[in-house]
Amino acid sequence: MMSGCSDPTSQRRGSERFTTWGESFVEFGIPAGDGEGGFIDGWAVKYRKFLVNFHEIVVADAAGHVAAKLDQSRFVDNTKRGEKELVTFSNLDAKAYTLVSYQIKPALAEAEIVGDADPEDLAMMVRDGLSMYVEGEATKPNPDDSTQKRTKTFRWGFKTQTSYLDCHSEENGIATQGVVVTTNKTDTSQLTTHGDHFYYDSLQSGDNAKPTALRFEEKAAADDGPNGDGDGEVTLSELCQENIDPDVYNPSGLPGSTIGDFVISLARTVGHFRGEGECTVKRIDPVPSGVENPCDEYP
Repeated sequence: MMSGCSDPTSQRRGSERFTTWGESFVEFGIPAGDGEGGFIDGWAVKYRKFLVNFHEIVVADAAGHVAAKLDQSRFVDNTKRGEKELVTFSNLDAKAYTLVSYQIKPALAEAEIVGDADPEDLAMMVRDGLSMYVEGEATKPNPDDSTQKRTKTFRWGFKTQTSYLDCHSEENGIATQGVVVTTNKTDTSQLTTHGDHFYYDSLQSGDNAKPTALRFEEKAAADDGPNGDGDGEVTLSELCQENIDPDVYNPSGLPGSTIGDFVISLARTVGHFRGEGECTVKRIDPVPSGVENPCDEYP
């Protein structure tokens, strides 16, 4: 279900189409690399599942008048190849809509399953109250034996409820706030999910900030360390017991002092707009009483 409205006297109308994609990192994996285009510590990650629940895609003009809104949530697995269709809002007045937003929140049983996502995965997400779930395998070559690899698996479910507001992008050197609907045409906005964000070592950006790198070694060590069970699977519980090394990670004002706190907070930054475009990220779920750090919500 979706809702939309437009001025019936206007003949200048077009459509706005919303899709989602995980980019190559989600579809094909994240390699070892220089820290920006791959893991700086020699690890590589391959996703088996990258489940996301999209809610309330909204298109509004600068005055806040809502032209279209997605009423029924969408459930996707972005490891499935290619862009997935979320919704197309037709018969919109042809003009700029500078206020575009969407939400990633826990799954609903009545969500529309998009593409080849598994209905059993949706049922799991609803049962566990999850908004996102990622599952995969990390590997690293053994420097002493090229035929051997270190291997760690992970299954991380997130309960985060996040709004992505005031979405904007830059394409071909042109910055656009929101979207522009043109007469008799369909404009496409991709709600991109960035699979590398979980592994950032910093939440800061900008010219004066330390360059952000992708890291997995400390996460693997959480399973091997004194608070881990060494079973080969890195859990959020183990990450929530592994303190951040301030010489490696920059908390950037993040509440909490563990790698788990860091990863859970980074989960809110996964959503983007039209590729590398940004939105204002805002927590919409209230902080439960007695909770000080993100890990406190993940017993």
